[in-house]
Amino acid sequence: MKKINDPSPEEIETQEEKVERLRESFNIKWNEFKETVKQEEDLKVEMFYQSFGLDALIDLDYHELFKGSDRRKRVLNDLAILASFSLTVVPHELLHAGANILTGGENEKIVINRLYGGDLVHWLSPSIDVELLNPFVGGYVQPSEFGSVPGAIATGLAPYLLTPLAVYALAKGKEKKSLPLAIAGSGAVIGHVSGVLGDFLNVGRIAVYSAADTVGQALDFSIDQWGDSWLRYPLGFGAFYVGWKVMSETYSFCRNNVPGIKSALDRKSEPTSPSVRINLLENVFDHDESL
Repeated sequence: MKKINDPSPEEIETQEEKVERLRESFNIKWNEFKETVKQEEDLKVEMFYQSFGLDALIDLDYHELFKGSDRRKRVLNDLAILASFSLTVVPHELLHAGANILTGGENEKIVINRLYGGDLVHWLSPSIDVELLNPFVGGYVQPSEFGSVPGAIATGLAPYLLTPLAVYALAKGKEKKSLPLAIAGSGAVIGHVSGVLGDFLNVGRIAVYSAADTVGQALDFSIDQWGDSWLRYPLGFGAFYVGWKVMSETYSFCRNNVPGIKSALDRKSEPTSPSVRINLLENVFDHDESL
């Protein structure tokens, strides 16, 4: 005899349905946990980059603005950076050449990589040479002389006047989900970072070797003797360190002091604490008491 409050057969959840409901709940909570762990790992990578002054490598990640699988979006992100870099080559080298002339120096030749439109530039301006260089070199300026040591440093740093504008475009592109803006800014930003093995290293050499020359003159020790002794190793390391610091500090200054950049680039979320991760993991395995 059926009692009044007894559920109907349709209302009785089968064991299979309960198991399926629990499986779905488990999958949802497990995916939430994996996403939390991924975010924490991403933050660890960012902290590693930041500790070495490589905020730019974090800022250059805008793969979420592309469509498709995660792998496809990351490949497109890299290709977009390379394409944008090609657009900065000519103004970069012209700023080097112009700064040297303005500071009293002379240029022996200006070269643009054939891979980045050197032939077209040479056709437009025959005074600019074209060479086939490796893809990581956009071109170069070979000065015949510098006007002064400060002039040589200014010549090396002149192209990085583009960095504030580039960082602003990249920041606003990410903030407004504008792919063209992000791509437009990324070329000069990657150029700024890669300059640690080029322009910034040369600036470090000029600064360190000029200081060594001053010390050498006081000790009646020529700069040639510095280069021929074991002292060339600490001098070389010092040049790299100075170049690295100039690169990282100038980028950090642009990132943190140009209005509108810092807020757009800084991650809004905070690192997940271990207790939150433990609670999430417990929730994953939390059983359904209705089962």
